[in-house]
Amino acid sequence: MTDSTAEFFDELGSRGHEPLLKKVSGTVRFDLTRGKELERWLVTVAKGDLSVSHRNVRADCVVSMDRALFDGVASGKTNATAAMLRGAMGVEGDVRLAKILPAQTSDIFADRDLVLLARYSGSGRGRIIVEGNRRGTPVQFTSTVDFPDRDRQNAFVARLWAAQRVGFLSAEKRRTGGEREVDEEIRMLGERYGIPTEFTSYLVVEPRLALNRDRSAVGGGAMPASAPPAVTMDVARSMRFESAKAASAQRAANSVAALDSMSAAAPRRDAVAAGERSASTRVVNGHTFVLRDGVWTDARHTASMPTTKIKPFSKAYFDILAQLPELRGALALGDRVTVVGRDRAISFADDGVSELSAATLATLVKAW
Repeated sequence: MTDSTAEFFDELGSRGHEPLLKKVSGTVRFDLTRGKELERWLVTVAKGDLSVSHRNVRADCVVSMDRALFDGVASGKTNATAAMLRGAMGVEGDVRLAKILPAQTSDIFADRDLVLLARYSGSGRGRIIVEGNRRGTPVQFTSTVDFPDRDRQNAFVARLWAAQRVGFLSAEKRRTGGEREVDEEIRMLGERYGIPTEFTSYLVVEPRLALNRDRSAVGGGAMPASAPPAVTMDVARSMRFESAKAASAQRAANSVAALDSMSAAAPRRDAVAAGERSASTRVVNGHTFVLRDGVWTDARHTASMPTTKIKPFSKAYFDILAQLPELRGALALGDRVTVVGRDRAISFADDGVSELSAATLATLVKAW
C-alpha cells in the first residue's frame, strides 16, 4: 500500500532546487493528525533551495489537517482549495497571498484601475508589492495593509474572487482537458458563493433535453437515423460557445452587479431547458438557497452536518443576529431558513430552542 503523503514530501525534498521559487524564502509546517497521533513535516525554502524534515519548530506558515485527507491532496484525488473552503484544512501564520487573479500580467492604462483579488492566509499587517515596467523601466508600488483574521463586512469581495477563479478554471479546463480536482473546485465554489457553473443545477443544459426540443420543433415523431449526429454537433458547439462566453464574463467580473446579472440569467436558461422555476432559487450574500418543503435551505447543507435549531423571533434568534449580523440577509427570505457557515449550520424553525447559553452562543460564533 502506497503512502501518498510520504512520497509527496520525499519527492519534494529530492528536488534540491526549484527555479520557480528562486525569489522565495520561508518555512511551512504541516501538522497532520491521525486519531491521537500527530505527524509533522517541515518544508524550508531558501531562495529556491528546498529541504524537508520532521523538526518541530516555529514556522512562517502552519497547515493543519487530517492525515487521510492530506493523502488525497498529495495523490491529486482531493482539491486543497475545496478542503479549505469546507473548513477541513486550517492555515495559520504570517500573511501569504495565493491564487491571485487575474493570473496573467495586466496592462494598466491612464485613468484605469488595477483590481487584484486573492485568497490570503494568516493575519496582521503586511506589505503588498506590485512590480511592472513603464516604458521599459522597472517600477514598483508598495502599500501596507491590515489583514484581519476575519472580516464580516465585505463578503462580496470573496464572491468576486470566486467568480473570477471559476472563470479562470473553466478556461483552463477547456484548454487542457480538465481534471477531477478542477471539477471539484469549480463545483465547490459555485455552490458556496452562488456562482453559475457547468456543475450547478441552475445552469446545466442537458444535451438530451435540447435535442428533444429540436426534434419537437421539426414536427414530433422520430428523426431519420442520419439526422441526430448533425443536431448533436450543433447543440454541443452552441454549449461550448455559451460556456466560453460565461467563463469570459466571470473572469472580467469586478462588481456585485455583474455577478447578480450572471446569476439571474442562469435560472432563466434552466427554466427554458428543464421546465424548472427560477423562483425556487435565491442567492444572498454569496449563499445559494433552494426552497425545499417550505424551507429556504443553503445548497451546501447536508443531513450529516452539525445543525443548531433556533426558534424565530425568540431571545436566541435576536442574540445570534446581534453576534452574526450577516444572517439578516438570509432571514429576509422568510422565517424558515437553514444557513451554512464554515463547518456547521443554523436552522430557524418553530421547533428550535428559544434561548442559547453564553457558551453555546460563543461556540456558534467561533465556528461560523
